[in-house]
Parts: sequence; C-alpha cells; structure tokens
Amino acid sequence: MNYFQDQNNANPLLRQTQSFVQTTFVVRAFYALLTAHCFVSLRDWQLWFATPLNLKPVWATFWLTSTTAPTIWAITTVFALILCGLCAWLPKTHLRIAAAILLFMHFAIEDSRDTIRHGEHGLLWVSVILAFLPNDRCSERRRQVRYQRVFYLAQSMILLFYGMAGGVKVLTAIVQGMRGERTFLNPDAAALVISEWLQRGEGTSLLGSWMIHHPIVAWGGLLASVVVELACLIAIVSHRIRPLVAVGLIGMHVSIGLIMDVWFPENVALLAILLLAAHKKNSRR
Repeated sequence: MNYFQDQNNANPLLRQTQSFVQTTFVVRAFYALLTAHCFVSLRDWQLWFATPLNLKPVWATFWLTSTTAPTIWAITTVFALILCGLCAWLPKTHLRIAAAILLFMHFAIEDSRDTIRHGEHGLLWVSVILAFLPNDRCSERRRQVRYQRVFYLAQSMILLFYGMAGGVKVLTAIVQGMRGERTFLNPDAAALVISEWLQRGEGTSLLGSWMIHHPIVAWGGLLASVVVELACLIAIVSHRIRPLVAVGLIGMHVSIGLIMDVWFPENVALLAILLLAAHKKNSRR
C-alpha cells in the first residue's frame, strides 16, 4: 500500500490526473446543487402568481413590470433548472455559459421581489467563473491545468468574500472605537445584537435567549466567527487550512441559524462542495 502511494506521489502527471478527475466531480456536484436550488425556487410560484407583487426592479431587471415579472421569472427558472441539470452531466462550455446567464436573470428577478438575498451571491458568481472552464478542443494535459486554475479561482472568490466580511467588521470596529462607540470587542456586544434582532420579532430562535443570558459565550462565538472569516484570506494561498476554515464557516452559519433564525443553506452546501469535497485534491499539492 505504501509502495503504491509513493509511486503516486512520485508521479506528478498521475497526481494531476487524479486531481482533475476529482475536480470534475466537484463541478458536477455544484451544478446539481444549482439544479436543486432552482427546483426549490419553483415552489414559491404562489408568491408570484397568487399574491399582489411588490416589485422593486434592480438594475438588471429595470424593464420588468408587476404584470410581466411572474411569467418571466417562471420561464427563466425552468430553463435554468434544465440547463443546470444538463451541466451536471454534459461538461459543455456553451451550456455553462447559458446557465450562468439564466441564473443571473433568475437571481436578479428574485431580488426585485423583496430584499437582496445575500445567500445566493456565491452560487451566482461561482457559476459565472465556472462558465470559463475549458472545453475539449485543447490537449488533455493543457485542459486539465486550465480546468483546475478556473476551479481554484472560484474557490478563491468564495474565500475572498468571507475574508472581506471579516475585514469590514474589523474596520467598522476601528471606526466605532475612534468615535467612542461600542464595538464587537465589548464582551456584551453579541448579546446586544441578538437581543435587538429578537425584539424585531422576525422569527423564532432556539438558542437566542440562552445566549443573551450567557453573553460571554455569545461573545466568544462572535470573536471566533471574525477570526474564521479573516482566516479565509490565508486559506486562499494555503490549501492545508481550507477544510478547517470551511468547517468553521459552516459552523458559523449553523450557529447563526440556531441563535438568530437566519439560515443560509445555500452557503452551507456551497462550502461543503467547493471546499470540503475538494480537500483531498488540494492536500496532494
């Protein structure tokens, strides 16, 4: 067993092929996730056709009206579902480009109905980047290298998004501290945020009240989330810590859901597919 492992480690071409195979599997899983997302979105048809529509078009859908938006949304979502399903089985560049365009319109239309849905940004921009995956016309070895570079760019973008979120928190704390205001470095900061959120009455919470009565625990979780987000910037260049960062981010999303009833299932699935499922490939580098 060790002999064959040593042979694999000594053969960079074999390692590259194995990494390429795993990357293609992860890409297929990502498009399967997009297919599931579009399918779940279709369950909201009553919100479009059976209720009065409060449409506030974003820039990409300025041409929509309250009358035409439901039909355009339904057509776009159905075709996006079909194309994403095809992309999960047929690795064709033109299919990925068409899917990215339809997903862009799908998310834009949905964001025009109510508030911006931050949980969908990762899905959109990863689909845009993966649309640039190479086709079959170049040589196999060159295709493998280009394929994994594009995939690495998609991973880096997700990590950059989270790293920027942590950086914004730190910069905001610096500005607030200079003004003499309370920052997330105060031991009761997390409990106050949770209390304010729960007072809005926007949902139920399983652990919110407990966290309010245990502010130090809540504060520790807040600090840990900022550290994990900042660690994403290091994970862009360090493949070894990516699984730890991914687990930390998933734990952060689950904790926020349990405490504040704000759930981002798309982000959890995206992190599991894009970072955790690709860990074995990266660990060989």
